[in-house]
Amino acid sequence: MENFQQIHFRQTKHGDGQVSSVLFDDTTDLVWIGDSKGRATSYSGPSLTAYTSFVATNGGAPIVQFLNHPRGILALGKYSLKLSNRQSFPLWHVGPHSPSMRVLETSELRNFTAMCYGSASQSSVVIGGEIDAGLIDFDLNKLKVSSTISHEGKVAVMKSSNKYLVVGNANGSLDILDPSSNNSIVKNFQSHQLSFSKIDLQNYLLVTTGYSKRHNYASVAVVDPLINVYDLRYLKPLAPTSFPAGASFVSLHPKMQNMCFACSATGQLQFIDLFNINNFKIYQVNLLNPHGAGSTFLGAPNGPSSPKIVKMEISNSGDYLILVDNYNTVYLWSTDPTSGFNNYSKQLEYPVGLDYEQLKSNSFNVTDFDKKLNMVGMPYYKESLLSNYSSDLKFNAGTLPKKIPTELIRNSESTKRGTLAPGFQRERTTEIDLRYSKYNRNKYGPRNLHQQWYSLDSKDKKGNVPRFISEKDDSIESDSESDSEASNGKDGSEDEPNDKIFKDSKLAQIFDYKPSSQTPLKIPPAFSKLHILYSRFGIEDFDFKFYNRSKKKFSGLEIDIQNSYCNSLLILYRFVPEFYNWLTESLTHDCFIYDRDRSQDNLFSKAGMQMGKSLLAEVGYLFDMMANSGGKNCRTTNFQNVLCSIREASQLGLIDNGKKGYSSHQSIDEDREDEEDKLKNLIHSFNRFILQRLSFDERRLHYNGLIKHNNEHQRMINFDEMRSYELDRIAGINMETEIKSTSCTFSSRKLTTVYNLELKCMGSVDTKNPLISSVADSPKISKNYIYSSGSFKGKNMNKYNNIYADHNNSAFLYSQSILPYIDAAMNNHSFTPVKTWCSECQKYQAMNTIKTVRNLPHVLSLNLNLDDDREVIRKLSQTQVDETKNGKSPHHWIVNEFYAKLSNSSQRPILKLNAADFNGKGGRSSSGNSYNQDDVRASLNNMSIHDRESLSSSGSTTSCKSSSIKKQKYGNEIIKYELTGLVCEIGGSEENNSLENKHLVTFVKVKNQTNDSYQWYLFNDFLIIPIYDENEVFNLSYWWKKPLIVLYQSNKSPSEFNYKVAKSGLNQEILYRDYFAHGTREGKIIEYELLTKEEAPKPGSLVALDAEFVILESDKYEIRSDGTKVLVKPKRQSLARVSVVRGDAGPKKGVPFIDDYIVIEEQVEDYITSFSGIEKGDLDPFLSKKSLTYLEVAYRKLWLLLQIGVVFVGHGLTNDFRAINIQVPDTQVRDTLKLYSKKDVKRKLGLKFLMFAVLGKDVQTGNHDSIEDARSALELYDRYADLVSAGKFENELNRIYREGTILGFKVPGS
Repeated sequence: MENFQQIHFRQTKHGDGQVSSVLFDDTTDLVWIGDSKGRATSYSGPSLTAYTSFVATNGGAPIVQFLNHPRGILALGKYSLKLSNRQSFPLWHVGPHSPSMRVLETSELRNFTAMCYGSASQSSVVIGGEIDAGLIDFDLNKLKVSSTISHEGKVAVMKSSNKYLVVGNANGSLDILDPSSNNSIVKNFQSHQLSFSKIDLQNYLLVTTGYSKRHNYASVAVVDPLINVYDLRYLKPLAPTSFPAGASFVSLHPKMQNMCFACSATGQLQFIDLFNINNFKIYQVNLLNPHGAGSTFLGAPNGPSSPKIVKMEISNSGDYLILVDNYNTVYLWSTDPTSGFNNYSKQLEYPVGLDYEQLKSNSFNVTDFDKKLNMVGMPYYKESLLSNYSSDLKFNAGTLPKKIPTELIRNSESTKRGTLAPGFQRERTTEIDLRYSKYNRNKYGPRNLHQQWYSLDSKDKKGNVPRFISEKDDSIESDSESDSEASNGKDGSEDEPNDKIFKDSKLAQIFDYKPSSQTPLKIPPAFSKLHILYSRFGIEDFDFKFYNRSKKKFSGLEIDIQNSYCNSLLILYRFVPEFYNWLTESLTHDCFIYDRDRSQDNLFSKAGMQMGKSLLAEVGYLFDMMANSGGKNCRTTNFQNVLCSIREASQLGLIDNGKKGYSSHQSIDEDREDEEDKLKNLIHSFNRFILQRLSFDERRLHYNGLIKHNNEHQRMINFDEMRSYELDRIAGINMETEIKSTSCTFSSRKLTTVYNLELKCMGSVDTKNPLISSVADSPKISKNYIYSSGSFKGKNMNKYNNIYADHNNSAFLYSQSILPYIDAAMNNHSFTPVKTWCSECQKYQAMNTIKTVRNLPHVLSLNLNLDDDREVIRKLSQTQVDETKNGKSPHHWIVNEFYAKLSNSSQRPILKLNAADFNGKGGRSSSGNSYNQDDVRASLNNMSIHDRESLSSSGSTTSCKSSSIKKQKYGNEIIKYELTGLVCEIGGSEENNSLENKHLVTFVKVKNQTNDSYQWYLFNDFLIIPIYDENEVFNLSYWWKKPLIVLYQSNKSPSEFNYKVAKSGLNQEILYRDYFAHGTREGKIIEYELLTKEEAPKPGSLVALDAEFVILESDKYEIRSDGTKVLVKPKRQSLARVSVVRGDAGPKKGVPFIDDYIVIEEQVEDYITSFSGIEKGDLDPFLSKKSLTYLEVAYRKLWLLLQIGVVFVGHGLTNDFRAINIQVPDTQVRDTLKLYSKKDVKRKLGLKFLMFAVLGKDVQTGNHDSIEDARSALELYDRYADLVSAGKFENELNRIYREGTILGFKVPGS
């Protein structure tokens, strides 16, 4: 409870008038004081410095009441209403003879006494008076009475909220009016015997003070010794609060709604808790009589000689309280004199004196064009400026034209038109280059068609998809679950869907992945961008299971987190067996990365490593969670936290910092130019970055391993020479880059390892270049060379029509596929337009660059950047779709499989659609050199990073001569590649091609575990559906579907997932030792006892867990037009403490063996100490005395316990596991929140109440403690097991709910 004290007082000068109204300004640090002569005066700041003063009423009538207004201050007189700005300039003034108030001339309404806003928008005020003539509703925008409200009784006071209008009558009755129902009275209370002295309303809480009749003296009024309290939610009175000194004034605290200020006329001030009368503080205002004892104030000759409090108000910040006595003395009280009257106050404006001599010296003639016109000051004016004209007089003069979509420019064609040259008549003409783009009928549909209308009332609301579990039909859910469990889906096979959801065509519409015949150009529902909604029951109420049609085999990823665009690529690599097995197998060892020896403070390497920040480990944890979550949706929270901590990711623009996923240093012009390609560039950059980072992390792990085993020789280990063994074997592409001078014999070669091939639109085909002979024999796919209606269209294409007369010819099918692009990427030729330094010529020369692939990886990752050929590919795909519909054998541009071998002659991979197409010769290069794949790798491994990545540029050349690579034949091994999956961009249109209008989806092919069949699945984040028509996967004819990443897997790569690899051979040493973020045990508060090898946990061992969190970012709400709040983004939490106690029977049962406080590097918004027990400084490794460690360490411990198979006991574990970002099977969870609950009752019982009701114990008496909560949950579970074994649990549960209903589910006295 806050401590108030008087900080200032002053005698205000109001002539012979007395203070009649007081109000704190809600915009600036002003307090307004009105007197009985109609003058309004404002005072600024805690020092109460006079600011402005002006007459606010007509004829010197007293100011009855002030109201804050966005434009200034509203002052109500007995017959007038005036709005002035805070600098005292009147904005408008309405009196009894004003045309806008003519209603007063025929109405008995006069002598205004009170007013309040009639709407939340503050567009009207409701005014009441002393005459029994009802209320008037005055429109502040139109400045006229909009309506009269029927009301009986003289009005004393008024207040309003978003829902109700409260009117206190002069007879002590209280009327509650509902503005939404014609201001009808919904409730009436008799609050006081006579009138009111003050009322206050905050949200749903209403408090009143007033007067009663003195016993045996009906005409004598006394102040009521009670404060009446009302709850407007239920329209019921609450228990009144006693105030023996007589409550003349009352105000609710604006922040602590259960607290109020009450004051008596004699200056006794109390700060009271309305719901706990024992919680209060008493103050006494030292009232001063400026005229001495026994004197009488001149303005009140018949008044008392002793000062009395006549007004009291509290500021909007709750830090200031102002009281005024009948001698016009103002007393200012405060808890924090350094704060302002508001939480956020605008700066006051003060007049600035004019230096007329300077103005005169700066004058100039308007005809002096060397002077700038902005030097001319604004004159005094009475009329409205042009900027203040009403909206009906303003017209849109036009804006900049919309940027032409890049797609239209790419597909445009040029035409030449002749025109007369200026000054000549048909003697000379010039040609104007005009470009046009054909209307895309396939994208936008036929033009000039009548759109059939439909009635909005005819839409069947029952067809809406249930958003929340609480809104879902139980029969649908039960039928779906039964059908899902009855189906044999664990092996990856899928039959046609047969559950009730798919039988109901209206509910099944969201799973349609084919365009409908009625709207063929509209994006199908299954590809639409998804959103997560939040109900009052939280995120757990959102029906994720409805969107997952994989029969609990696969898990999707949530999208309400940062950088959710990564989901599509992570899902794609999750279904590559070799990637999955490698990443999960790496979890068997401690995946911690050390940047320095914390005991000796020695830096291990110069790589800038951070302890524990390993994407290798986080991707492994994520894949393991997705594979073992039983179809539950997963979150990439921990992965994103590590990604955001990597500096290179931020530099590449991969982090969403509120700038839509691109680099923060990107210019505005670049933003406009790349608007259409942002998502494509983002996912391509992430694909390159994630593989390179995994390679870097693998090398760091090997480096740390060598450091650990060879500590005495650590300075001899070169980190730069280490290799990523596994990833190089899986996806490493050995790329040889050769640079040749066009003017001399200079050449330079280097060998590097990349993990992606960049597929780009090919330039013109050079048939004379022997290095690309395999591409030259097939027609280039471009807008000029299109196969259509049985022949190729384009210049000099007759020879290709003869070659490809047979449409089943392998060469023809090859040319109509992605393979020429892959082939070109494996042998890329480019010319460097900028001249580089030649070490032989000793001058700058033009260079040719040739990049050649020298091996065939197990997994081939392709980034597709084919926007210039997109329309060509789309038309080609449409032709292939049409041929498939006509019964021809299906072949697609993205081929389902192809074959490759390493050529001895061309020294690079050769690609074919069929293995029989290899004739054993292949192409041949001009140099005649041939390299063996193993020798290339061996040569690559023996080089340092410096040698491998050096390139002749900027005047220096470091070359790796071809003679240093051993020449050897490759052999004749043919490798088969099969399509594993692809990532596609969905969305975009001519009207809106921005990043927000696009998203990514993933297609993956999953092998059946019982046979050799495959099934395609669509992953749209958390929506998962099987694709029964695989032609839809390869169909690229849709305008809204663009492939960005394609993944192929060779027959050398394993096709089986090893889902048990992470459970065997686990390194569990971390469970038996300390791992502090800083320092040792010395000086730390240790509240746990480490496990010993003798008590190592086993499958089925009981452990009790509880976690505490801090808030990094609060909930984000959307305020709708009706005033309701809708949660649009939930709060972002971070794990701050986790405690695990022993649960098995024995002498150490209940003793914690994990009690980790977590280092948090982000800004903490709220420590919520009363609920978490975490205080500021507890999470600082240099200040805290707690057992502080890193999140990666704590997560590793919990993950190990999960893999061992222990059973977790706790209360509300669903929220804990979600925030920790771990999925625990239901068989390993004993949640007392669910065990002690009724299925037909949504009320969940808290841990504190359960301990009281079940065991009679009082816990959580102070701040929460995770060890205490874990022990409490363990005791509750033991009691539950005893009751179930005795057959008494149902009776006990009924008793708990009955007692909870009586006690309000709260512990008495809490």
